[in-house]
Amino acid sequence: MDINKLFKDYKVKRFDENDVDEIYDFCLSNPYFYQMCGSDVSKQSIKNDLKLLPDNIDIDNKYYLGIYDQDKLVCITDFLEKYPDDKTIFIGFFMVNGLFSNKGIGSNIINELMNSFKNLGYQYVRLAYDMDNPQSSYFWIKNGFVKIGEKKHEYGKMIIAQRKI
Repeated sequence: MDINKLFKDYKVKRFDENDVDEIYDFCLSNPYFYQMCGSDVSKQSIKNDLKLLPDNIDIDNKYYLGIYDQDKLVCITDFLEKYPDDKTIFIGFFMVNGLFSNKGIGSNIINELMNSFKNLGYQYVRLAYDMDNPQSSYFWIKNGFVKIGEKKHEYGKMIIAQRKI
């Protein structure tokens, strides 16, 4: 996948361990997310997330991206190609910079991603969000995702949602 073709309005950078400080500073802009998921952000948790994969998925199928408007980091997302099947991309993490929340940037980025994923031949985008996070629930439903299941995790329950593209 050529990440530079995902967006027409944004610059993209594929993050790695050299970017942990930038990712950490960014995550601090959105404390509500961490309150809702019952954990704190740390540089170690970010290092772990950069490599976190489900069984039988190759690291080359994982994209941990910084999305920039001009030179300002406005969003971070992490997604897996061909998971859980060849027709689906799974978004594992999506966060808009707290300074830009409720301004339509997140929805704009999701719409551009959906168009790019569709052009790459994918039919579905799947994700999970914390059942107790009304901000996430509202955002994903507003952007066309529908609940297809639930799954327990160590901090509570996750809603599994999907969107046909």
